[in-house]
Amino acid sequence: MNLSLLDLLMSRVSSGDRTTDLRLSVLENIKFLLESRQPLLEVGEEYPASCRSLLRYGLSVHHLGRSYFQANRLLREVEELLRDYEPRLTEIMVEMVALNERDNSIRFHIEGVLLDRHQRIPVGFDSVLNLTDAQVDIVNTEEVGMESGIA
Repeated sequence: MNLSLLDLLMSRVSSGDRTTDLRLSVLENIKFLLESRQPLLEVGEEYPASCRSLLRYGLSVHHLGRSYFQANRLLREVEELLRDYEPRLTEIMVEMVALNERDNSIRFHIEGVLLDRHQRIPVGFDSVLNLTDAQVDIVNTEEVGMESGIA
């Protein structure tokens, strides 16, 4: 069953803790961003505003290969996308944990600082991107004691 974005947003239940809700909101946004794909449309340099538009929302299909070189390019793209489309995170760093050729997936860790009113909250997310079906599993590392929570 597919839910609309409005259904997903309306079904979110508050935990009662602003910081926890903010972390979960960022986690959901990162998941949506990484499971989305950019259109196969080339936009020329004569449209500079297009680089931060919805035309660039999501991963490009050009970097979904299994080599370490492709994986590093993909992680730089993830870092750039987070800077452009998740303004609540600053000081973003994305590091590869493992490239699993058997499962055709890449494990990586996202670190950053979450801006919340007058607070700067360090956050971390462990992620697995399946390069075959483009599904993303992502876990807030605070929930798993700052250890990798994804096998």
